[in-house]
Amino acid sequence: MKGSYALFIELPESKEISVGRLGTIAFPRGFYAYVGSALNGIEPRIGYHLRKNKNPRWHIDYLLEKASIKRIVLYETEERLECILAQALSKEFPSIPGFGCSDCKCQSHLYFQVGSAKLEEETVKAIELPARVISPDSFLSSSGCGPIGGRSELNLSHAWFILLHGEGALTSNPHQERRSIRPTWG
Repeated sequence: MKGSYALFIELPESKEISVGRLGTIAFPRGFYAYVGSALNGIEPRIGYHLRKNKNPRWHIDYLLEKASIKRIVLYETEERLECILAQALSKEFPSIPGFGCSDCKCQSHLYFQVGSAKLEEETVKAIELPARVISPDSFLSSSGCGPIGGRSELNLSHAWFILLHGEGALTSNPHQERRSIRPTWG
């Protein structure tokens, strides 16, 4: 299956995390939505995100070392929807500049909210496409088609993203060029 996806992520406590070339970011405790696309196969991409003990490849890998994916939203499509989702979320939620968007012109692909309800609600409203919402356990046990809380996949008329934390000043990694980035909520 080709498509776009959203990871809803929870960071249970505030952490400073080194995120590759972005440097060290102070992530507050809360929920994050991360959006991405996998037009060469969404199942392997989600499987990769769920894998433990991997060498970080993308910005999101660094956050996922400390946070956990709570839900996954899959959109079967031939189009890259991640930037459309990112633009919609950027109007409502704080983000980390440059996170997850080095291959496009978006400001960010990671959005934050202390509580999950509003972030989830606004993500659902962001795009009108059938979506499959699954838990990480369901994905791992049956390639993303298993039950969620006793029900099979949940089809929604709107899409939603990933919840990811992030607040505080960004400072560069000591091994990288010295620079400072400010998150949009700081």
